[in-house]
Amino acid sequence: MRRVLGLVAAAAAMSVVAACGGATVSSSGQSGGGATAPGVTDSTITFGMVTPLTGPFAALGVDGRAGAEALINSVNAAGGVNGRKLALSVQDDQYDPKQAVAGARYFASQEPVLGIWGNNGTATTLAGLPTLETSGTPLLFPMALSVKFAAYDRSFASMLPLSPQFELFSNWVATQPTLAAGKWAVLYQNDGTSAEVVDGFKKGRTPVTADANFERTATTYAPQLQRLQQAGVTDIVFIGNSNQLSVAIKEAAQTGYKVGWYSSLGNTGPDLAKLTGPLAEGVVTINPYAPPASDLPGTDEFRAAMDKYEPGKNQSMFALNSWVGGKIIVDALKRAGKDVTTESFLQALDSTRGLDLGGIMPPVTLADGKHTASTCITLATVTGGVFRASGEPVCQ
Repeated sequence: MRRVLGLVAAAAAMSVVAACGGATVSSSGQSGGGATAPGVTDSTITFGMVTPLTGPFAALGVDGRAGAEALINSVNAAGGVNGRKLALSVQDDQYDPKQAVAGARYFASQEPVLGIWGNNGTATTLAGLPTLETSGTPLLFPMALSVKFAAYDRSFASMLPLSPQFELFSNWVATQPTLAAGKWAVLYQNDGTSAEVVDGFKKGRTPVTADANFERTATTYAPQLQRLQQAGVTDIVFIGNSNQLSVAIKEAAQTGYKVGWYSSLGNTGPDLAKLTGPLAEGVVTINPYAPPASDLPGTDEFRAAMDKYEPGKNQSMFALNSWVGGKIIVDALKRAGKDVTTESFLQALDSTRGLDLGGIMPPVTLADGKHTASTCITLATVTGGVFRASGEPVCQ
């Protein structure tokens, strides 16, 4: 079930819940039906999402919403959860922190939901976090990678933040004789999130020969590449989007600079190969779990659901992230029982033990304040134009 709501006063007719966790009346006027949880009625359980659906980064949210909807439709087609169907209400934040705050406030006051699921964007999700903390609204498995989310005890993550991901990668590189013999650099967009990658990689055991940054508006990376080449750099960790990475790869190739390219999960998708063609072969990304094109039971199920319920939508890591989070949410809802409350739902999440997601990641355990589903990374390499998992997961 899909409802996309703008950040305007059109929702004024909806009932307002005074406090999160109290008796709930939904926008349809139905009572909670044996439960006292925001977003729960006799027939539905509604989650919220604050994500970009328009603007320059709309693909992040469009993909993320598609992954959530594929999961929701799969669950609902099988009868729902404990007699209720799942629903998703989405606020478009346009990748603007101010709009993200408005979206969080909407769900905290005008349409309370059981949780905020699958947001896309670190800065935007951080902007809305204080509102969620005040209202007690759970933040569930966003594609937002910052260590700051861990301070909220109702926040659950599907993956490690960027800093520990790349520290883990750096430590792994140090164990690989051929890679460890190279000279490594980080080339990154000049923002706080990308700086976390630099910090994380430098904390690891692989020495950094040089690093360089660029502004978000940059259209060439030739000056930075020239400096890195002069420093003898053989392997570059590039933190930016696919368009930026494709330009850098092409510029290096044009000057004959042969270098190994590594990047983050945001570039694990078909766009890079489309933009760079054969030059994308061998590019490696660091991911919290196996990429969508992997030949695994879990990714096979994901792709089949996307083909059936979201045909033509991009089967990206952003979509897979929503799917993974949804799988964990549904498992917890089943165990929370018919009379689900916010507290019983959170307790069920916090007692997840060895949940098998078909090989997408190691079995998930959330317990004793550990709210991160995957503490591993999976390397994915472009082979034949497609990112495929290479090697076993590397775990903390």
